[in-house]
Amino acid sequence: MKLRRQRSLGLLLLMAASLAAARECQHRPRDCKDDSCLVTWQCGENSQCGARRGCVCLPCYSGDTCDDYVDRYPIMLQEASDVFIKISPDHSGSVYQVNATDDDQTISCTNIARTNLFTECPCGAIEYGPLKLMRPFSSADENPFKMDPVTGDVLIKDSALLEPGETYYLQLQIQPYKPSLASGALVLNLTVEVMQSAPPHAAEGDTSESAFLHHDHPVPLSQVIPAAGPQVTGAVLGLITHNS
Repeated sequence: MKLRRQRSLGLLLLMAASLAAARECQHRPRDCKDDSCLVTWQCGENSQCGARRGCVCLPCYSGDTCDDYVDRYPIMLQEASDVFIKISPDHSGSVYQVNATDDDQTISCTNIARTNLFTECPCGAIEYGPLKLMRPFSSADENPFKMDPVTGDVLIKDSALLEPGETYYLQLQIQPYKPSLASGALVLNLTVEVMQSAPPHAAEGDTSESAFLHHDHPVPLSQVIPAAGPQVTGAVLGLITHNS
């Protein structure tokens, strides 16, 4: 009996919260002279009343009453999930920039600047990271690279000293701003080889793809260490899934 009462109380509280969050919308037809002919309907807290009928959903929400949160998955613009680059030992700053997009930016977040997505349209925001150093094996504090979670830049830390001739195997994730609402994260394997000296064809400080990205002898990370999820080298990126 006590358990039944607790369940009933929980249901009543849920119904009360839903009613409190809902808003009543009204429309007076042209030939309506008093309140008896007003057209009324309910809209959820994540919406605005339509001009005549229905609800206008806020960004990221859909459904008749705008109660459904929609978060489409980011899409990588790179064609491969394994990237191999070479840099000079005295290189600084960005070594690579991950480029991804999200359909929510054009469907739910129209007319919203990309810099404001995290606050005004979080379903369209993309978070880059975390960035893990897979080899050489090291603690997180010794990782000479860091990730800009907003721009997608893989950067050399200011205090880091890269070892000439060393190869660093990195793994980074690309996920929605609210990963708990999605099923997983895209994975990019990045292999960074530090040359013994600066290449003759690349000017110092040149971070362009043509200067540092080499496809002649790529080394997929999946051949060096087991991937955390199914890995596909090519147009489709690997996906790490999380249990919901």
